Amino acid sequence: MQQTINGSSSSTPLQSQTSITSTTSPQYIPIWSKINSKDSCHRFGHASVIINDFMITIGGYSASGFYTNDIIALDLKKSMWMRLHPSGSQLPHCYGHTAVKYKESQIIVYGGHDGEKDLNTVAILTIDIVNNAIEARCEIMHIKNSRLEKYFHSAHIHGNFMYVFGGRDLLQKTGNELWCLDLENPMWTRCQTRDDCLEQRGGHCSVVHQGQLYVYGGYSDRMKAALSDMQVLDLNTLTWRKIEANGTTPGPRHGANLVAIDNKIYLFGGTTPENQFSNDIFVYNIKTNTWKKQETSGQVLSPRKYGSAVAWKSDVVVWGGRTQEDTLSEIFVLDLNYNKRLLFQTDSADLIFKVAGQEIPAHKEILYEKCKFFKNMFDSGMAESHDNTIEVPDSNIKVFKAMLSWIYLSEDGLELTPEIAEDLLELSDKYLLIKLRDKCVKYLLKDLKPEKIPQYLEISERLEITHLEESLLSYALENLEMLEANWEQYKLPENFLWRIISKLRKSQCCGWMGRK
Repeated sequence: MQQTINGSSSSTPLQSQTSITSTTSPQYIPIWSKINSKDSCHRFGHASVIINDFMITIGGYSASGFYTNDIIALDLKKSMWMRLHPSGSQLPHCYGHTAVKYKESQIIVYGGHDGEKDLNTVAILTIDIVNNAIEARCEIMHIKNSRLEKYFHSAHIHGNFMYVFGGRDLLQKTGNELWCLDLENPMWTRCQTRDDCLEQRGGHCSVVHQGQLYVYGGYSDRMKAALSDMQVLDLNTLTWRKIEANGTTPGPRHGANLVAIDNKIYLFGGTTPENQFSNDIFVYNIKTNTWKKQETSGQVLSPRKYGSAVAWKSDVVVWGGRTQEDTLSEIFVLDLNYNKRLLFQTDSADLIFKVAGQEIPAHKEILYEKCKFFKNMFDSGMAESHDNTIEVPDSNIKVFKAMLSWIYLSEDGLELTPEIAEDLLELSDKYLLIKLRDKCVKYLLKDLKPEKIPQYLEISERLEITHLEESLLSYALENLEMLEANWEQYKLPENFLWRIISKLRKSQCCGWMGRK
């Protein structure tokens, strides 16, 4: 049976709960694939950060036995390396340091070891990416009390502060102190945490998720052993707590990596108490408080420690590390997004959209989980919730596919173009996809032309997008002279003129009003 969907959100009382049959198999096995790049370097003890679609890597220990201060970037879309030559200051040669993203385009590099001594340097790398070309600038931060040397520590940003935990100090001993660096007024402060009696450690792995700092394992000099605990620090209250999780834990590890994607934390690699190098993946589900060992398929990775692992969209990117015999140069990507394989895939689909005479396969479970409009529809007991075919009138096939791509893959699945942005804004509002709608608004405002103002004003009023109207007003105020000379040509509405006048009165800019 075929039904028509008109795009309005359902306000029908919940009459019967519709069972959504699972279409995404819980047995899905993430796939490792290798990035083939002839320019890849052998590294371990380096640090990597994602900026846009580039993995920026700093320093590390090379296969030739040198501590490096290289800054290299891998274009993850094109699998191409490029070496950066930043202006400004020079980074020290280092390994065992940390690099963390700050704001949108800066990287804070801290600490490490240069082969002779521990380092206390804090450097700010500013990365500028224009048309896939990268420019970098390096500045050494001047800190009032800069005698804090650390390596194989962990560092993370929360607000305008960088928190540093554990690691080895000037005496080569592991610690359990938590330090905070104010990035706006550079000064180190030792944090007085509550319940900070956890074991000292270095070479641990850590990640921040929603204001919580998760720390796993590491090596304790005091205990002369690798650790197997996971501790979490609330960065708002500075309170530690130990996680007592269910399931199969990774066991004692040091030199591993932690990566957070959605509500899961992935642990990769490291070494065990028997000095066995690992290439396995363990997953901690934050919601269910459960560990499990994750089966993977595809390429087989060499066991390693002290490589880098970063989250890129819905994938984990692993590069380099140290085996028992060698320093590695391999780059691997673990594909965790099963929805990517289901998008527009017919065999497992349980729903067909008919759009402009074409059929688009879809999966009710994904629509239910990812889109409030479809959740309301399936829960409502409406006829459409029981049907396998839905007619979508008055919609463009390319725009509707773009919307489905967003539902399945979020940011991963959408590349906005002028051709679809306006229609996609309208469609996303209709289907209650507010984040997608706001992304379209931002895209349209990026290269705003004055002749588009009347159309966008009409959209902002009809869809009640207040911030779109405010942005149009700000644009007009910034381009008054040009608009004044061509007011009739651009057909700007009279009520918009009065909004401008009102703003000008408030700012006491009466000259232009007199001329008008």
